[in-house]
Amino acid sequence: MRISLTLLCIVSLSLVTTTYAQRQRSGTNRDSDRRNVEFLLAEAEKYYLIEDYSKALDAFFKVIEEDDKNPVAHFKVAQIYILEERYKSALSYAQSAVDFDPDNKYYYLQLADIHARLTNYADAARTYEELMKRIPGTDEYLYELAALYLFEREIDKGLKTYRRIEEAFGKSSEISYQIQKILIAQGDVEKAIEEAESLIEAYQDEPEHVFALVDLLLNQGQNGRAIPYLEGALRDFPENNRAHLVLADLYRREGKADSGIEHLTLAVTDEEVNLDDKLRLLTGYILLVPDNEELAASLKTVTASLVDTHPAAPQAYGIYGDLLFQAGDKSGARAQYIKGVELDPSNFEVWQNIVAIDWEEQNYEQVVTHTEEALELFPNQALLYYYNGHALYLQKDYEESTFALEQGKRLAFRNPDLQGVFHGL
Repeated sequence: MRISLTLLCIVSLSLVTTTYAQRQRSGTNRDSDRRNVEFLLAEAEKYYLIEDYSKALDAFFKVIEEDDKNPVAHFKVAQIYILEERYKSALSYAQSAVDFDPDNKYYYLQLADIHARLTNYADAARTYEELMKRIPGTDEYLYELAALYLFEREIDKGLKTYRRIEEAFGKSSEISYQIQKILIAQGDVEKAIEEAESLIEAYQDEPEHVFALVDLLLNQGQNGRAIPYLEGALRDFPENNRAHLVLADLYRREGKADSGIEHLTLAVTDEEVNLDDKLRLLTGYILLVPDNEELAASLKTVTASLVDTHPAAPQAYGIYGDLLFQAGDKSGARAQYIKGVELDPSNFEVWQNIVAIDWEEQNYEQVVTHTEEALELFPNQALLYYYNGHALYLQKDYEESTFALEQGKRLAFRNPDLQGVFHGL
């Protein structure tokens, strides 16, 4: 019995010793394999860094042969294929990198990028969703996700993603404007207006959001509804010249030009307001003058202020002349037109206005003078020769008259209506 027990102990000890030795060899082999993989990875990375992608690719493939679930090797193979624009080849390796290490955000980003390059926007979006679900602190990629949904015409998902961005990062003008565009495209203008109002509330010290809402309302034909927002903006920002400019225009459009005069005056006399904007605005008001004498009187003061504000701008004198002409003061209009061409004689239309007033007042001497001045600048304008020749004729200067009319007739050969005028003399 003692022998049997002794023998059993010897056998058991032998088994334990053998097993321990096998484990030692197995552990040694694993360490060796790991070191070999690390060496191959280092070699592959070396080739990658010097942009020898062919050798790098071979080296990364050797890593995969040794360790087929190595996420780094799969990631790097995909990266090389991306650099070579072989996106379809890259796709499976990028997917494997995610599968083998689902906690590395860069693997998701690479996979999403490849899907996007292949226009697989739905798959790219799904990858971003998986990334943000799996890895905390990756909400920054909601922006890319929203863009992908919009590419895919998944408008509702895009809108929800923008709302998620606001929840994660707070209200921002960039996202709010995108939300407004989506709501308008969906035909939900009232919700778009509510969104715009919430942006104004969030950024009360930034009046540009008020103007954005005003533009939204104007584009929807809701001019009258825009006025209170601008009035409110002026209460908070009384020096805001743009508000005066837009309000003056809106009151005119709404048939309340008299209410707009104050805003018009403030806009016109503000040197920071663009001159072209002032001229456009005044032109709209001047068209109302023939039916409104009181308005005409107010506008004379406004346009005179424009000239005072822009004394070197010929356009200011031109529009002052237009106002006086509409108000029936043609001599006054001509005086302003003449001041304008003294600053800039290249405006043919203003010369036409001057000559037309001269002619209407039967001041033929002035017709001759002004047409001759204009012809020095516009020698190919048949109409100037007509006025010049006709005025000379009425002054009994027949020789010069004949010469001018013949010149004009030759220049009018492409204008049948004007030819008829010459032949009618």
